[in-house]
Amino acid sequence: MSLRYTILKCGVLCSFACGLSRGVREPATAPPAQPQPHAATSQPAAESESTPRLSTACIALIAGLKSGASIDQRERTALDLYRQCDRDAVAASPVAAQALRSLVTEGSASAAAILLLGHSDDPASMAVVREDGQRQTGRKLEPWYPPASALLVSTVALARHGGPADRAALEETLQTTELQARRFLLEVLDELPVDTLPLVASYLDDPREIDGGVPSGAQPRRRLCDRAVDAFTAELALKLPFERVESKRYSAEQRSAVRDAVKQGVSQGKRP
Repeated sequence: MSLRYTILKCGVLCSFACGLSRGVREPATAPPAQPQPHAATSQPAAESESTPRLSTACIALIAGLKSGASIDQRERTALDLYRQCDRDAVAASPVAAQALRSLVTEGSASAAAILLLGHSDDPASMAVVREDGQRQTGRKLEPWYPPASALLVSTVALARHGGPADRAALEETLQTTELQARRFLLEVLDELPVDTLPLVASYLDDPREIDGGVPSGAQPRRRLCDRAVDAFTAELALKLPFERVESKRYSAEQRSAVRDAVKQGVSQGKRP
């Protein structure tokens, strides 16, 4: 055995023994670091967090709306969506928006379908709403309500996402003296911008009688000003110094109290 081989062997053995005495082991060569996949619980994008969500019941209603049911059945479904679901979420659903547009263009008299489409800024939906406003037939929100003109319903719907001209048309419309138009507008107070409500507060002085609110044939009949008290109280969650009964007539002093409460509520700039 050569001297060179003996020295090399001793060097290797000494290195190994020294490593053991220090408790140190030579690390194995590590493989290249691999990129870590995103965790399944990562936060969604900000726009997803702000998107309104539909309940399971509302999704089922939308499925019924787009089926091959009759116009009458789909009108009832549209009303259920309007009354029970987040309107912005319904309008943001491409499936629901397409089904509502189809319902309207097929000649439906549903005010609910038009108002739901008004919650979308999609050009296709707004075009259908604008076109429907040119029709001469009436629109109903509830089957027992008197019909409102297609133009009136369209004007209310377009004011949400339309331009300055649409807003001006709404403000002019709110000053109408036509009884059935005023009645419809009271039923859709929650569709109106809060700063336009003072224009509707003038209805608290309208003494004309209307249908509904009392049993058929009962006297005295309710007046538009009485309905205005109930509508404003419900919409703004007003705290009033008197008991509200939806079948009674309200005095001038009570209606004045409502007017003052409306003014105060509007000054806060938002709904409850």
